[in-house]
Amino acid sequence: MDNLYQDIVNTLVAGANLFVHARRKCFFKFWWEEELDILKAAAVDSRRLWKASGKPRYGPIFDKRQQARLQYRHRIRECKRFNDEMYINELHDALLRKDGPTPQLLEMLSF
Repeated sequence: MDNLYQDIVNTLVAGANLFVHARRKCFFKFWWEEELDILKAAAVDSRRLWKASGKPRYGPIFDKRQQARLQYRHRIRECKRFNDEMYINELHDALLRKDGPTPQLLEMLSF
């Protein structure tokens, strides 16, 4: 039974290695910044303190947790938005610089 289990696991791992593409950390979050790492660590730390304190619904521990969460989430939205705007602006500029078909080319293509 152990051999059968090990064969199944090996087959699944081999299949995953062949067909599931591995990406480096933050591959899909190319807009991620070092500042976000710092804000995330602060949010996690404040949440741990909040949980250790019995999850209070008000007070300085609760306020610190909420402030850290809001700063982290706000900065994530800013980074995403900035990246989207930069991409859109670069695309717009590239389209403006693009040369369309010349009149001679249009004459050759028309039948």
